Amino acid sequence: MKKLLITITTIYTIVLPPALGAYKCVYLDNDTRCSAKSHTSSDWSATCDEIEISGVAFCGSDGGDIAGEVNASETSTDNKYCWCKMVSPAVSDWQFERQFSSASDCLTTCTTACSGILSINTDWLTD
Repeated sequence: MKKLLITITTIYTIVLPPALGAYKCVYLDNDTRCSAKSHTSSDWSATCDEIEISGVAFCGSDGGDIAGEVNASETSTDNKYCWCKMVSPAVSDWQFERQFSSASDCLTTCTTACSGILSINTDWLTD
């Protein structure tokens, strides 16, 4: 029994700390100044008071405000609602950016909108 307890303790000691990961706290508020940095087809980035921010953009089938998940329609022409999500240095909920006139406009412009909106409004980073 003693050997089993030592073995289990050893396994937890080796496996558990890496699984917990590291945490980094950054301070972003309404006074934070951001500028768009770059974007690709679905990834975007910006710099906010020397803090590198990166995220993803997604064209979904519904608009809204803030969401934990975003749905896409099987009918691709319905996916004209641009959503943004910060993934680093922290993970945010999905933030609705805007509705485009077509799904193709959303696909070509959503990431630019996500990176650019930070220069105007950083409220959603702190929600």
